[in-house]
Amino acid sequence: MEASLVHTRPDTSKIDPFNGTFFKRWQERVFSAIDVVNLEHILTDPKPKDGSHLLPTWETGNKQVRHAILSTLSNELFDIYCQFKVAKEIWDAMNKKYILEDAETQKYAIGNFRNFQMIEDRDVSSQIHDYHLLINDLAIEDIKLPEPFVVAQCRHKKRTKKTNSKENLAETEVITAVISSEVSMVTYMKEWVVDSGATRHICGNRSAFTSYTTVKEGEEQVFMGDSRSTPVIGKGKVLLKLTSGKVLALCDVLHVPDIRWNLVSVSLLGKAGVKILFESDKIVLTKNDAFVGKGYCNQGLFRLNVFYIIINNTSSSSAYIVDSCDTWHGRLGHVNFSYMKKMVELSLIPKLSLENHGKCESCVESKTTKKSCKSVERELDLLSLIHSDLGDLKNTMTRDGKRFYITFIDDYSRYTRVYLLRNKDEARDAFIKYKNEVENQLNKKIERLRTDRGGEYESNLFNSFCEDHRIIHETTPPYSPESNGIAERKNRTLKEMMNAMLVSSGTPLNLWGEAILSACHIQNRIPYKKTGKTPYELWKGYAPNIAYLKVWGCLAKVLLPEPKK
Repeated sequence: MEASLVHTRPDTSKIDPFNGTFFKRWQERVFSAIDVVNLEHILTDPKPKDGSHLLPTWETGNKQVRHAILSTLSNELFDIYCQFKVAKEIWDAMNKKYILEDAETQKYAIGNFRNFQMIEDRDVSSQIHDYHLLINDLAIEDIKLPEPFVVAQCRHKKRTKKTNSKENLAETEVITAVISSEVSMVTYMKEWVVDSGATRHICGNRSAFTSYTTVKEGEEQVFMGDSRSTPVIGKGKVLLKLTSGKVLALCDVLHVPDIRWNLVSVSLLGKAGVKILFESDKIVLTKNDAFVGKGYCNQGLFRLNVFYIIINNTSSSSAYIVDSCDTWHGRLGHVNFSYMKKMVELSLIPKLSLENHGKCESCVESKTTKKSCKSVERELDLLSLIHSDLGDLKNTMTRDGKRFYITFIDDYSRYTRVYLLRNKDEARDAFIKYKNEVENQLNKKIERLRTDRGGEYESNLFNSFCEDHRIIHETTPPYSPESNGIAERKNRTLKEMMNAMLVSSGTPLNLWGEAILSACHIQNRIPYKKTGKTPYELWKGYAPNIAYLKVWGCLAKVLLPEPKK
């Protein structure tokens, strides 16, 4: 009887311990060893009921299968699963855990296969062996790739020498035969690669075209980098919405379904006036010194930052399109599009198409925050209530050594003044300056000042100044910044606009002072949603003129007077 049990026990001695990777491979080996001795029912059928005549046979088989599974686990996994007394429970628990994790293993296997390349200083036969292992890993993960495979995916890149040209040719033929018979190409139809070697724009996705013309069979062909040719089945226009907000219109794009990457020809963009600058691991596209878009280097290829592909667009521009709404969006410091609609209604800016505008990348990057609190009733006269707050930019100094800024907002008009400070102690001097300016301009007196409980506002000198000039100094309750919500919200708005300006222009952080002063200047000329008028108009009594505004950070040339030349 003992001899019989030893003979029927699953043989797992040659199975490597499972450590959490390649679960399907391990599972198939263990199940095969169990199946050979006719014990697979232990893993598929439930335990017989108590009193059943099958229970003794099941208990013996359960012990053998449980031993077979636990003996092929690493020490770490053995400590986890040894608590299970039923083999099927171990099997099911591991299935539930590792089948989900195999999705990451599949990505890893695909990545290894895609990144495989032949190199010069290694033997060809050993590299073919490595390639077979990659193909086997894909097969283990049940990954089936479409036919036919493009040989250029991992072609031999060694230069052919005259002395051994026949040998190199034979090696290349072996590689081609092995690759073509094993796997196929994986396509990347969503990626757009900027290619200096391409003479035409090429796209492999029919649905990406806004206009399309079919090409007769055999009429046009494209020659690939590996000396193959592939047919062109159509041509048309493709519109790419870049992450910069601009639209790159590619005309006469060839439709080649067999292409691996969508290609953008550098030479054709150059003919259209688009300048491409390669800087380290990124590319920058400009036209007439205006920023168009950018890209990045990934796995040796420069890929455009494409937000999405525009479908059903009737624009006829042949090189690239600058959306006027995006231009004014930049000129106005990346203000919300709803404000731009109001400015169109007030004839402050030209009539724009604001219905189908895309998201601004700079705004998305710089304006992520929580929802604001509910507002309260406003004052009915200028200088009745002034809100103030002090902020900084992570202790980054401006070019002239300023670290902080302080804001003063009139509650009635929302007209705002910003002053840059070297130290927080200068808050009192900034308020005195603000008080003298506005009271002299409006011939009114500041009645109330509302601030938080910052030390710059709670000093004896500051409080004494307010008392001497009969200004009621209101402070918020502790840990409740929403009580001073006007100033907090204005600071957030100014910071968002400042950040958007710095991000979109690419200027250094030490220019934040100039950016926030410009943001305050613009904000005073943007309509307030509750009044429908700009703070400037409520403060000055007449509407502002903003025709002089330019995009902050744009290139500007200054004409020097004769004595300075």
